[in-house]
Amino acid sequence: MKKLDSVDWFKYWEQKADEGELSTMDRSGYSIREFLIYINSINKAFKGVSYDDVILDIGGGAGYTSLAFQPFVKQMYLADFSAKMIKRARSEKSKIDKTVMYQDSLPDIIYTKEKKIKFSKIIIGSVIQYLNDYEEIACAFDNLFDVLKQEGVIILTHIPDFEKKDSFIKSFQKLDWPINKIESAVQHETNERFWLNFDTLSELSTKAGFSKCEKKSIPGELFQSTHMFDMVLIK
Repeated sequence: MKKLDSVDWFKYWEQKADEGELSTMDRSGYSIREFLIYINSINKAFKGVSYDDVILDIGGGAGYTSLAFQPFVKQMYLADFSAKMIKRARSEKSKIDKTVMYQDSLPDIIYTKEKKIKFSKIIIGSVIQYLNDYEEIACAFDNLFDVLKQEGVIILTHIPDFEKKDSFIKSFQKLDWPINKIESAVQHETNERFWLNFDTLSELSTKAGFSKCEKKSIPGELFQSTHMFDMVLIK
């Protein structure tokens, strides 16, 4: 199972780097309240953070998730495969002074591994759906396992849920949208979105060595709860 059409995601995120703060996270429709709900859901998945934590925010974009956590931890590492996103994050270095920023990407995380750091927690904010297939996800899990501390925790947020795919796509027919807009949305969700099966992800995480894989519901206040899930991995 994989995406049917190829999308130039690098170009997509390079363009996003020039947009508004929440739009750089592809959450332009979020209010500040919804952004805080999102951050709190990550914190709950971690069962809190501490000043001893060294956290990796992979796919962290312009750094707003890192900005939310950095006052409460020892060190943040922000990695993104978009050069323009990292440039934008660095332009706000005065606000993110406890965060190390660099370009890197799943599934290889080459530059992250070169740092030889064992992270206590890792945030992967709506990233794995942009990989090409389950083979790349398996590679990502292997590499993430290598850089995570024993008993460390990974939160993967906003994963398109294959079990909800059909019902979500059908819901577009109920919207008071022009027909061409509905057709475009259905085309995107059918051919460009990588809908993921939790059981398959769980199997891949076990093969990578993780001791636990949990499917988590997204807070109902967030739109993504209608068709996505969060996932927690524990080493």
